[in-house]
Order: sequence, then C-alpha cells, then structure tokens
Amino acid sequence: MSDAPALTICRFSRPLSWLRFALGGVISAIALVSVNAESPSDLPEGVSDSVGEWEWLWDEQTLTGAFDVPSTYYDRRHGRTYMRGAVTLRYQLRIPEDRERIRGIIVLVPGLDQHSGRYRHIVNEFKDEFILTSCDTRFMGLSNPLLERVPLGHPQNPDAHLGIRRIRKFFYIVYDFDEFVRSVLPVHLAQERITFEDQPLLLFGHSLGGLTALDYVLGNDLMLPPSNLTGVILSSPALGPPRGVPSISQKILLNYNYDVNASFGKRTEQRTLAGTLYEQTRNIFFTPIFYLASLTRIPAESGWASEWVTDDPWEQIGFQVDPITLRENPLNFIYQVQEHMIEISWRMEGLSKPFLLFYPQGDQIVSPIGARRFAELAEENHHLNRVVSVGDSFAHELFRARPAVRDRLLGEMRDWLDAVLNQPSGS
Repeated sequence: MSDAPALTICRFSRPLSWLRFALGGVISAIALVSVNAESPSDLPEGVSDSVGEWEWLWDEQTLTGAFDVPSTYYDRRHGRTYMRGAVTLRYQLRIPEDRERIRGIIVLVPGLDQHSGRYRHIVNEFKDEFILTSCDTRFMGLSNPLLERVPLGHPQNPDAHLGIRRIRKFFYIVYDFDEFVRSVLPVHLAQERITFEDQPLLLFGHSLGGLTALDYVLGNDLMLPPSNLTGVILSSPALGPPRGVPSISQKILLNYNYDVNASFGKRTEQRTLAGTLYEQTRNIFFTPIFYLASLTRIPAESGWASEWVTDDPWEQIGFQVDPITLRENPLNFIYQVQEHMIEISWRMEGLSKPFLLFYPQGDQIVSPIGARRFAELAEENHHLNRVVSVGDSFAHELFRARPAVRDRLLGEMRDWLDAVLNQPSGS
C-alpha cells in the first residue's frame, strides 16, 4: 500500500510535461523574434587596454570623506567572447610583501550586482598571509563598461543593468570563473614567480558568488576544479529566493516562480496526492506566465534590499552611494539564477571538500532555508565542515555587519582556515 500513492502521483506528471513542452515551443518561437531584433549597436563599447589603479571603496575613511586608493591593488585587462560581443572582466590581485609567509590563495567571488571592492575587511584581515584575488562578474562592477568610470558618489548610468540581460545562461558566469582560476590567475602568479599549483586554493563565495563557487566545487562533465582546491567558504549563499520583497507583484514573480519551478524537482514519494493535484493545477496556469515574464527582460527593482545589506550604519551609507553596485536586475537573469539554485539543490549533498558556511537567520535578501538544507545534507561529509548560523544580525553581507559581529566571524574564518591548512595531507 505504501507504493500505491507514489505510482498514482507519477501518472499526473506526464500531461503537464507535454503541455509545458508545447507551450515552450510556441512561446520560444515568438520570443526568438524579439531576441534577434536586438540591435548590435546596443552592445557595450570596447574597454581600454591600459593598466590603472582600481578604486577601493568605502574604508573607515567613510567617516572623514577621504577616499584613498591603495597602490597595492591594480587591475589587468582580460577579455573573452560569448555569442554577440566581447566581454571584458576586471580583477584585483594582492600578494603579501613577505613571500615566506604565504599560506595559500583565497579567491573572493562577489555577489549579485556587487564588485570586488566590497571585501576590504577580509582583505585587511588576511592580506599578510594569503594571496587575495577577485574577479568582477561579467556586466557587474568594473566588468560593466557603463560603470567603469563612474566617479565615487555620482549616480550611475540608468542603463547599466541592461548588460546583465544579455547573459543567456548562468553557466557563462561559472565558465568565466573557471577560466579566471585555471588560466588567468596562474599566468599572473607565474609573472610574480609564484607557482599556482603549489598553493592551497580556497574559494570564498558571497550570495550569488556562493552559488557560483558551490557549482564550481561540485564540478561537472566540462569543468573540474583545480587539484590544489582545499576548501570553500560560503557567506549567505544564494540557495533560496528572497523573502523580504515588499511588493506583492514581485513576490509573485520572484518567490512564487521559485516555488513553482522547485515543485518539478521534488520526489513524488514526498508529496501527498492532494498536494500534487494542487501543484499540477497551479503549475499549468503559472508556468507559461512566468516563462513569458522571463522573456520580457523587464527589470526587477532591488532598492528594497538596501536596508537589509548591513546593520552597520556607516556601511549602510557606503552601500547607498556606491556607484558601481547595480540597483536593478532583469527578470530573465533572475530566473536563470533561480533555476540554478534548484539544480544545485539536487547535487549539493555530493560536496566532498571541507566547507565553512555562514548564514544570518534573519536574512531577507536570500532565504536561509536553502543554507540550512545544504548544511543538513552535506555537513557530515567531512570532519572539518563547519556551519555558523548568525542569530544576532540580519546583515546579508555578514562581513560588512557591525564590528562586533564582523570581527567574531573573521575569527571563526581564521580558526577554520588554520584547521584546514594544518590537516595532514590527504585527509
């Protein structure tokens, strides 16, 4: 008798699959016209090959208004081409002055709409012991040509977010990251007489960067992480939809869309017959609506998230006037990210590398439910895995939270790094 409900439920999935296939074909044919109608003149112009200083935003100097540019941070031009235009990715690299003290490489992976300049507290904590590097995601930060030369405190180009809508698939971001880690970084370090393979590699991914890092560490048929990968640190990883969206329309477009897509990946034995009937009826109605919404590329305003980024008032000021943090996101890209969240949820229990997971219980930008589920599935995979659930801060950017929280988490990160790097080889 225990098998009967599961068999009955499985039969309901087939009609919906055929309906989704038919609807998808018709809608895709219509959408193809609008996609191909985009003029090549909309593509961003080329970026200069020149090497220059990269502004390091919002230090303690926020209090005084004096913004110094650290000479030890600089960028190099790195270009690659995808489909309809050149994409220039900009990165930063910092090497300890005392080469004898180097313990490894930490690659910082920025979150959605962010840039590498938002990780100064981590850099300041570990700059004397680790090679620190970060590459701005395509069309974000200084990898966005429309943001490249925006003066500090000035309004950004209102069209700056349009580049993101040209990201056809989320895995382009993962491929960019793979090329940076495997090709660009080793070459740059070789110029500094440092052998990449000899250094323990640690990834630090925040929010969307956590999703990217987790996807990369899990590997796939096309990409496997380097052999010197030693561990991964995840800060508020994007493993669930936002939960603090104030607008009812955005709740439907973002949260409800996620629930609809996630229902297709659930195991049938986990659902009751009544629950499955409800989901199938709901999905028949909403799936084509969400699919059409994703093709429109309409921007989803993200200003609501600014109050949840940090609980430190000075950091909040810095975020509000940061000229190279994007404020809008096209729906087509958000939907790609959500689909990838769901895909990762099916694979994340296979993570074998040691990890350190930070997540705030009161996070409104990314639901902490995804982080908790990841912890439940993978925490026992390695004896050095550690989960830090932060109950005294709602800050999505935990490493820009108020000093008491931030310093405590930096200490947790240091202790974990010591344990991982001091473990016997092969354990």
